[in-house]
Amino acid sequence: MFDDELISALTTVGSVLIVLVVQFLLCFKVINLLLKLLPLILLTASTALLFTLMYTVNDLSAIGYLVLFIFSGALLCVDGLVWGIYAITKLIRKKSKR
Repeated sequence: MFDDELISALTTVGSVLIVLVVQFLLCFKVINLLLKLLPLILLTASTALLFTLMYTVNDLSAIGYLVLFIFSGALLCVDGLVWGIYAITKLIRKKSKR
């Protein structure tokens, strides 16, 4: 019914959207800074772990770690984009109160 390319594209887009929505909700609705930073911390740790595994493994599984590293890095970039939007929004709100 579905081919592999469609399933992988849907998985990628779905993961990006989930990270985007969760990080937006955490940034704008949660007061605790540690909870706001939790996705950023987890994605940074997983990206660093996958980078380390990619270079320590000497067989073909390094290619799999490379793919997962790129995917995790892309999710980390999406998370950074949300933090940038949050910082700009907070700065605009602060300047408009003056």
